[in-house]
Amino acid sequence: MDFRIEKVNYNSLSEENFKQICEIEQSAASYLDLIFDKNDMAYFLGNGRYTSYTVFDENTVVGFIIYNRGYYLNDDIYITDLGIAENYRGRNIATNLIGLTLQQLVEKDKSIKFLTLDVENVNEKAIKLYEKIGMEKSTIKSKNGQNNYCMVGEVSVILKKIDEINKKNKEKNTEKEPKNIERRAGNTETKFEGKKQKMMIL
Repeated sequence: MDFRIEKVNYNSLSEENFKQICEIEQSAASYLDLIFDKNDMAYFLGNGRYTSYTVFDENTVVGFIIYNRGYYLNDDIYITDLGIAENYRGRNIATNLIGLTLQQLVEKDKSIKFLTLDVENVNEKAIKLYEKIGMEKSTIKSKNGQNNYCMVGEVSVILKKIDEINKKNKEKNTEKEPKNIERRAGNTETKFEGKKQKMMIL
């Protein structure tokens, strides 16, 4: 079963898909004892300063990423939010979503050098994921609160690490091998997961 990824905004999402995104975010917020507000999610999905991609399994949202440019550094992409539905975790969806997003961005803009994000210091699983793809806890003070780490990674290093992760997973031939993620519209092809696959861009 293949997943697909689409560029979305608040107005392009159906009511049901927006609800699914909110449920994914609510799950993470509850785990981290954070307060979730649907209005905040609607703002990030509707504000032109942010870009959002959503992963679908048929018509169901199973993950999303929201990012903007130049939050900490002039040449960084900052992940505002990233979430995967609870029963879809452990399939490398988040890793590949980050990789596909960065790959597409740097193809268009070679000046992008870093990926940055904030993560709660108690969110050990997320920290482990980010460190696995080559990010490090930064000396930059987080703008989002004293309980957050600012993490930074070089885009070139992250893309290389993700490629290595996917190759290892493919060699192991396990059931947790990453699913193919496609973007809709267009017909460009790109190297990812060590093989050619269609990467369709909205």
